[in-house]
Amino acid sequence: VKATLKIAEVYEEKGDIRSAREFNLKALEAAENLRDEKLIGNALSNLGDVFVKLGSYQDAIQYTLRSLEIKRSSNDNAGMA
Repeated sequence: VKATLKIAEVYEEKGDIRSAREFNLKALEAAENLRDEKLIGNALSNLGDVFVKLGSYQDAIQYTLRSLEIKRSSNDNAGMA
């Protein structure tokens, strides 16, 4: 999952936002299958950022709020910054 998130990050840095979205979605699915709250929160947060860049603000808000919810419930204070 971490490698998939890293690949998404590289795509985002290169400006290939659609590929970044796809890899973040794959990472989210894998993290959910593993039930890893921290990775789920990271993937959701990344997706929020990606959807802002795509101009899909409603999606960005939904993913960001889900991320915040998970990070709060797991006491991931660093992840909420």
